[in-house]
Amino acid sequence: MKEGNNMQLLLDFVTNPCVVIPLSAWIIAQIVKTIVNFCMTKELNFERLIGDGGMPSGHSATVSALATMVGFTVGFDSVEFAIAAVLAVVVMHDASGVRLETSKQAATIISMVEVINDY
Repeated sequence: MKEGNNMQLLLDFVTNPCVVIPLSAWIIAQIVKTIVNFCMTKELNFERLIGDGGMPSGHSATVSALATMVGFTVGFDSVEFAIAAVLAVVVMHDASGVRLETSKQAATIISMVEVINDY
């Protein structure tokens, strides 16, 4: 491939609203997550900017923004939107399930630590 074609591909990618908007949604979610964490703990934790977990969910923000942009770009009655929407539902359902299981595990670990500390 010619150098000009590579540059055009890169330019097309970084100006594609179906890429830019979901990535922007992820960045905003991560920033909000960092601010919320700071308000709750009074400590600035930069790991929240790139880390998984917590609310708002960067995963959910990304896939819902992607599905929305695909719908606006190619139509809400398109196969592409259907694929993006189903993917978004699966990701968000999985993310909520992981959060639920993590909270159950945390409660169990806390109970175990309390029992150990009582001895």
